[in-house]
Amino acid sequence: MICNTMKFYRYEPITTWAGTEVHLCEFVLLKETKHGYWIIPESIKGSLSWLWYVESNKKWIPKESKKRYAYPTKEQALVGYIKRSERRIKILKGQLSDTISGVSRAKYLLEKLQENE
Repeated sequence: MICNTMKFYRYEPITTWAGTEVHLCEFVLLKETKHGYWIIPESIKGSLSWLWYVESNKKWIPKESKKRYAYPTKEQALVGYIKRSERRIKILKGQLSDTISGVSRAKYLLEKLQENE
């Protein structure tokens, strides 16, 4: 069933009262295929009697891909986290800019409406 020889890693941000921490999530190999791996969180590897729980938490990751859900080394996982976070920052900055522009335009339209009353 579970092969304990391979581990995979993913970093996730965890926000607490003290700030944001970067948390290491560990995964174990469930099954290897020709093109990738089926992995599950290490925390549920003892839950194989709850097959439905394992099935709903398993993830497939490709062997040959730059972007993956989890990586075979902690270093690759950190690089993946940094790239995901930088992409998220870029998206959020764009959304913030659009929202600021929208609010500015709405205030202008409100002034025009109030002038016409």
